[in-house]
Parts: sequence; structure tokens; C-alpha cells
Amino acid sequence: YSIPVDSEQEYCCCNGKTRKLKNVFEKCDLKARYRVCTFKWSDLNILNEILSLQKDDISTHVYIEVDMNGVWIKVDPTWDIGLKDILPVAEWDGRSDTVLAVSPIKVYSVEESERIMNQCSPENANEIREYHANYFDIAFNKWLEDNRPVAR
Repeated sequence: YSIPVDSEQEYCCCNGKTRKLKNVFEKCDLKARYRVCTFKWSDLNILNEILSLQKDDISTHVYIEVDMNGVWIKVDPTWDIGLKDILPVAEWDGRSDTVLAVSPIKVYSVEESERIMNQCSPENANEIREYHANYFDIAFNKWLEDNRPVAR
């Protein structure tokens, strides 16, 4: 996971990861849909020095729901396994909901979630990256890097 802050970086935030996962599910002939919610950054276990750089505590988050035998199951690929000691990393058993990366304040309808994701399409990714190129995002990415175990 990282928040893209320039056009050279891959889109590895929740938005980019859920798009990739939705494509994987659909290639496996599974129905999948986006769910967008709002959350508070301050609800995560992040250093106060980093949180103080955030312009707005409330932000949006996206995860996937996949239809498993007529039941919509939540799957959130946001945090990578290297962050398991500091953030709620999801492990999926293929049958039940995963833990969500954030604590939702409000979950948008399926239709509204789709509309929001269409507005944040890969076609306008550079515009989104420019919006995210701020001190919080840079500091948050560094904090994540510093807290991942070093591969040996």
C-alpha cells in the first residue's frame, strides 16, 4: 500500500487495489461490486505527528463485495501483509467477510459507490495524484515504509 503522489507511482492505494481485485473476480466469472465508505484517519493507529499534517480527518475508502452463492461478501485488499503489526490486514477464507481496512462512518449505496468510482477512474488518475501530493500523504507513505519488516 502507498498513496500515489506523482504520475510515476503505481496506483497502490485502496482505489487501485480494489480495481485490480474486481478485475480478478470478474475474470473468474464472479460478480463483484465496489463499496465506498467514509472513515476518520484518526481512528487508525497512526502517529499524531503524521495525523496533524492531514487537511481533513474524514476521507473515503473503497473495498469490494463479491457474490458468493448469492451472498455479498466484503473483501478489502488495502493493507499489505507487511503492515499486519500496525494496521488491520485482511485475510480472506473465500467464504466470509474480511476485516475492513478502516472503521466506516457511512457506507454509500451500491449505485452511489459505482458513481464515485467512475469519477475516480484511471483516466483521471494524474489529477487525483496531484490532489494527494501533500505532506500527509508523503509522511504516511514514509511511515508505512519504516514500519514494514525488512525483507531478508
